[in-house]
Amino acid sequence: MKQPVAENLFQPSLDRWIDQGAAPYLNLTWWVAHPLVMVVAIVVLLVLVQGILGLVSNVIKRLLLLIVKSPYLLLQWLLAKSSKSLSLPTMTLKSPSRKRKVETEDNLQERLLIALNQLEMAKQEQDRVLKELKMILVESQRKAKAVHPSASSSPSQPLKNTSLVDR
Repeated sequence: MKQPVAENLFQPSLDRWIDQGAAPYLNLTWWVAHPLVMVVAIVVLLVLVQGILGLVSNVIKRLLLLIVKSPYLLLQWLLAKSSKSLSLPTMTLKSPSRKRKVETEDNLQERLLIALNQLEMAKQEQDRVLKELKMILVESQRKAKAVHPSASSSPSQPLKNTSLVDR
């Protein structure tokens, strides 16, 4: 039986299209045959893509920050130019003097000492509460032993203190 004419017209173009499409993927068999190399290449590719995306993210953040700050910077520049032309003193932020820095450091030291003292008092209070709790537990064990002397065949041991109380 004779093949239809339409099939003969499309078959060579389909074969050519498949052959041309498969030509770039001939190296695919080599990659499949060497899976470790393929895994390393994929990991390297992912690291590179992540780095590029991180750079793009940082650039976008900086551009958005610049866009948000630009009106303020423009206004500051205009005020600086206009104050120079009017010979008015410009509004600039002066860095704190050496005396202020020393006062600030002293203040920080004082605040640090206060915080450390509060921590020490809290530790002492915690130690006191733990000792009291230990005494309560020992008393409750003694009372339980006195009420039920046959309940335990071995003498009950008081709880061992594994906290920082006995330092």
